[in-house]
Amino acid sequence: MLVGARRVGPRGPPRPPGRRPAEPHFARNLALYRAHLAKALAHAGRPDEAAAEARRVTDSLDGIASARVRGLLTETGRALAGRS
Repeated sequence: MLVGARRVGPRGPPRPPGRRPAEPHFARNLALYRAHLAKALAHAGRPDEAAAEARRVTDSLDGIASARVRGLLTETGRALAGRS
C-alpha cells in the first residue's frame, strides 16, 4: 500500500541494484531506444559505437517481435555499409 510517497507493508524479495522487471514491453522499449541510438551513431560517423549498440540490440531481441526495431537495425546496417 502507498502512503504519501512511501510504500508501507511487506515487500517482495530485494532486486539487485539497477535491475528492472523483465516485462516484455520494457524489453521492447529498451531495444527500440537502443536501435534509434545505433542508427543515430551510424549517421553521425561513429561506426564502431553504432555497431556495438546494434549488437546489444540483436542480443536482447530474444522473444521480441518488433518490425520497428528490425527496420531500424536494417537502416543502421545500410548506413554502416555505406561507410565501408
